Amino acid sequence: WLAERFHSRLSAQQLVLVYDGECQFCRSAILAARYLDAFRLVTFIDYHDGLAMQVVPRVAPAAASEAAVAVDRRGRQSPGFGAFRKLVWRLPGLWPICLFLYIPGVPALGNQIYRLVAANRSRLPVAEAVRAEDAGNRD
Repeated sequence: WLAERFHSRLSAQQLVLVYDGECQFCRSAILAARYLDAFRLVTFIDYHDGLAMQVVPRVAPAAASEAAVAVDRRGRQSPGFGAFRKLVWRLPGLWPICLFLYIPGVPALGNQIYRLVAANRSRLPVAEAVRAEDAGNRD
């Protein structure tokens, strides 16, 4: 019964993260998040995948092109830094920073940093695996 209860609590924490799959930096971040998603609580959806986007029909592709959008089981959407905060709770390797993200002033700073990163994402470092995947797709 303990395992069943644990599983039901975990499944209540499911999250969908909609991201820009044509952005190398975004895919690099998703690669790291997938690695840290020990309980497989997050479903990652590229907003360019129309079929997959049917899971979250209320997420506007235009919004997801600007920032990642987290959607919880109740359908509540959190874009940008809010999506990052929702994601961190589901990645055990990042739990040590969870409470820090809620200290007064941190959300405002986090939103500014997120917008700065999003505006410059084409200039940011990319995981070698993502670069190799793109090179393979060009062949």
